[in-house]
Amino acid sequence: MTNEINGFERCYMVGEQSQERQPLEQYVDKIDERIAPEKLPFRPKLIQLNKVRVNAKHYGVRPDSNEVKSLVLVAREFFDEVAQTVFKVDFWTVSLLSLLDDGRN
Repeated sequence: MTNEINGFERCYMVGEQSQERQPLEQYVDKIDERIAPEKLPFRPKLIQLNKVRVNAKHYGVRPDSNEVKSLVLVAREFFDEVAQTVFKVDFWTVSLLSLLDDGRN
């Protein structure tokens, strides 16, 4: 889910065209600047989630199953809250299907 979170954050940073990878903390800081006075919720947990992801993906460290379960909940709550506070939509109603042409032209 962290890849989705990273993509979500990068999508929000319109105009940020850097090809360089940046630490998650820097993305969160940039987003906080754009949405001020609001701030992204769950910052410490997002950073923890990203560390678990990096350790698993790049170093083969298997995360503790209880930690994964708690971080899945954090990711869901993050998407719920950000979609509501920043985009004013219910995250679970967002669908790419609405972008498809229904063929009735």
